[in-house]
Amino acid sequence: MITTIQIIVLVFVVFAASRVILRAKDKKISVTELFFWLAVWAGLTGVVFFPELTAPAAAFLGVGRGIEHRAAVLSHIQALCENRRAAAGRNRCCKEGSNRQEEKEVIAFFETIIF
Repeated sequence: MITTIQIIVLVFVVFAASRVILRAKDKKISVTELFFWLAVWAGLTGVVFFPELTAPAAAFLGVGRGIEHRAAVLSHIQALCENRRAAAGRNRCCKEGSNRQEEKEVIAFFETIIF
C-alpha cells in the first residue's frame, strides 16, 4: 500500500527532476550534473518506496538500523544548510531570521520524509 508520504515524495521528485531537465535543456547545467541530480532523485525515490534498501548501507556504516543511517543523512543535510549560509557570506549568528526559518522548514520537511 502506498502511503501519503510516498505520494508527497514522488510528487516532489517528479517536480525536482523536471526542473533539472529544464535547466539541462537551457544549458544552465552540464550533462554530468543532469545525471548526478537524476541519480539523487531516483535514489531518494528508491529509499522512500523501499526503506529496507538502507539496511546494507547501515551495516556498512556500522550503525545498527537503517533509521539511524537516515538520521545521519539528516545531519548532513543540516550541515549543508549551514555551509550554504556561510558560503553566502552571512554570519552564523545572523539576525535576519528569514534565512534561518527557511532552513528550519527544509530540515523539518526532510525529517518528515526520513522519519
